[in-house]
Amino acid sequence: MNRKKNKKWSIVILITLFIIPSLYFAGIYFFYKRPRQALWFKLIFNNTENYSKSIKNNKIIFSGGSNTLFGIRTQLIEQIFRVPSVNLGVTAALKIDYIIHVTKRNVQKGDVVILPLEYIHYHYSNQKYSATRSEYIRTYDVPFFRSQSIVHQIRDIKKTSPLDLLRSINEQLEFKKKKQKIIKNVGKIVKNNFNKNGDAINNNKPAKKILEHRFKAADDPGNFKETDGLKLLKDFNNWCKKNKIHFYITYPNLLYNEKYRNKRFRRYFKSLNHYFQINKIAVIGSPYDFMYERKLFWDTKYHLTYDGVTMRTMQFIELMKKHKIPELIKK
Repeated sequence: MNRKKNKKWSIVILITLFIIPSLYFAGIYFFYKRPRQALWFKLIFNNTENYSKSIKNNKIIFSGGSNTLFGIRTQLIEQIFRVPSVNLGVTAALKIDYIIHVTKRNVQKGDVVILPLEYIHYHYSNQKYSATRSEYIRTYDVPFFRSQSIVHQIRDIKKTSPLDLLRSINEQLEFKKKKQKIIKNVGKIVKNNFNKNGDAINNNKPAKKILEHRFKAADDPGNFKETDGLKLLKDFNNWCKKNKIHFYITYPNLLYNEKYRNKRFRRYFKSLNHYFQINKIAVIGSPYDFMYERKLFWDTKYHLTYDGVTMRTMQFIELMKKHKIPELIKK
């Protein structure tokens, strides 16, 4: 009798040990969302993509992180070339695979796509976790989250603590109560800070807070190697050719530092450019073309002031003319 009873309890314990973690992981998988935390990015995308998808003719798309958002004025490009132009830049924290995903859903045959990517994207590893990216896609782009490999989905789930889940549930309850008010307030901020093309327009005022570490020179790039980020760019380039889309890489606006002239950086830039050449990825300009002095930067080494963006855009327009980009659109 005791043996049967012990066996029964053993089964109950085993089932419990299986069910509780399963319920916990299921709860995180299906119910973890940060609707308020990620809303800012969602409404920026909505603003720009509403304009992008309203364009019936071919257009010029700039896509990337916040260096694009605070580095190119597509409204000015649109006015000068008389070609619809869109700025899909939001934040580098969403990572290069998601940036490419968003770009793909906004392009059509004959469009021009230009990626002024931050250098961290060239070092991207799909093994690295980004809390910002995870929160956004698990809240506002669940199909993309579930399209990832099981390994990457499990990684994001494992990074979510019980406390994170409780905060998420609390945030969702609060958001549900005040949803319309929150969306209206954040939407107003987005409208005041970005034009319909997606360009940042609030950088004509002094930054509220200057954190010096945000202006620190980039870390030593190390030896050049083909990373997950570069493989994604190579695949995207092939996808663009297959779909008759004109794709260009260019380099980001960056605060100049003498460090970037040292042997290791010069060798890395040369290797990066060579990589683009052998993979037939068209490039506009060089890394040093878009390095500027401190007075042209707003609140980080990648974010230009309003005047800085104007100067960078006018410089880039001349390079676009050399590459005959307006003619590609107007054919």
